[in-house]
Amino acid sequence: METVKDAALRFGALGLLSLIWGGSFFFIKILLEAMGPLSVAFFRTAFGLAPLPPSLPSSARPSAGAPFRGPPPPSSPS
Repeated sequence: METVKDAALRFGALGLLSLIWGGSFFFIKILLEAMGPLSVAFFRTAFGLAPLPPSLPSSARPSAGAPFRGPPPPSSPS
């Protein structure tokens, strides 16, 4: 059974999420007037991609100095 405290916590989390989500549209509107659409699109993409490489597993990243081997060759039908 959910208590009043749990419900208030969930409601507060939903409110915070809505502020973050809606705030991005507000700041994009301001940035579009200051920088232009191509710059805003570039920086949004760059900031969105920035956390991805560190999140890759170490086995997916090539080690320094290791040559790129490419995908394995297709297997021949038997």
